[in-house]
Amino acid sequence: MKEIRVLIADDSDKTREIIEKILQYEEGIKVVGQAGNGKEAIAAAERLEPDVILMDINMPIFTGIEATEQIMSRLPDTIIIMMSVQKEADYLKKAMEAGAKNYLLKPFNTEEIINTLQNTYKKEKDKKQQMEKIKEKKDMRSPKSIAVFSAKGGVGKSTTAINTAIAIKKETSKKVIIVDMDVYFGDICTMANVEPSITMIELIEEMAMITTDNIHDYIIETELGVDILAAPKKPEYADYVTVEHAKKIANLLKEDYDYIVFDLDNKFSDLNLAIMDQVDLILYITTMEITSIKNAKLGIDVMKSLNYASEKIKIVANKSDENYGISISDIKKVLERDVDFSIMNNDKIVINSINKGMPIMADSKKSNVTESFRKIAKGIK
Repeated sequence: MKEIRVLIADDSDKTREIIEKILQYEEGIKVVGQAGNGKEAIAAAERLEPDVILMDINMPIFTGIEATEQIMSRLPDTIIIMMSVQKEADYLKKAMEAGAKNYLLKPFNTEEIINTLQNTYKKEKDKKQQMEKIKEKKDMRSPKSIAVFSAKGGVGKSTTAINTAIAIKKETSKKVIIVDMDVYFGDICTMANVEPSITMIELIEEMAMITTDNIHDYIIETELGVDILAAPKKPEYADYVTVEHAKKIANLLKEDYDYIVFDLDNKFSDLNLAIMDQVDLILYITTMEITSIKNAKLGIDVMKSLNYASEKIKIVANKSDENYGISISDIKKVLERDVDFSIMNNDKIVINSINKGMPIMADSKKSNVTESFRKIAKGIK
């Protein structure tokens, strides 16, 4: 059985020490950290990603209920067991509404805390496995298509597209293709260190004959684990790609791939709009620069005017670094909506990966950037 990783959050040093002593001798349970207030609990949860948090309901800075709400919004698989001396039904109800899975009344004995922890973990794990089985059956032939877009160039759109595609492959082990729809100046093959022998232009020339049986003749298989449909080799070929071509390509790929990632250019062209109309999700990329945020606001307004559902658009803050003088909160205020994902700033790693033709997610080294892409993949899979 997998070791249960536990975080203890209580403003009483003595209580934390007692609980840790109880748990440290129990086989299959490991205490990975402690927190003395709600703010520390949130930070420790994000840093340690424990399986279970034993959370006191009354803590300073953020209460246990407030901390639970924030943790569940960021780490929804975390199992939180609320601890309190209060046994009123109202407290229990609030804890459960915040996302807690169980409740421990203080004072508790060794048997109570261990049984509650183990039983709650097993129950939630079994429930999750059952839900995943149901979802697998439901998604057996439910391909998901994603467009990566920005209204401004130079924001890391293609970097996000290729690394998100690889991250999805690693998270799901399913069939993933990235379609380079930046038809004038596509960079996906360069980033993957691939010299395309065939592109979508050759596919379009034979479009009347293309079926799910032969479309793979025009697709590049890579060592990255994801396939590529390459953009035209030269800008002068771009105008050969029409809206109807794009729609047919998208429909054909859905027959054979579980995830299709479209890397679009930075214009609201008919071609891009045709793709955005069809996809399930749009990753809208901005950076921490005021000009990029301004363009993101304008771009989102355009999407609203096109009646795109708010939940279809996911905002990605690339090069996230508050040292630039702009915070995620500032972006939220300007865009008047949440930032769904952020990619940590690390120019050295990113630029080196591009120059080597080895996407960050294909490298075995872990970093804050790879973790960012992993979270995006988990959030959209």
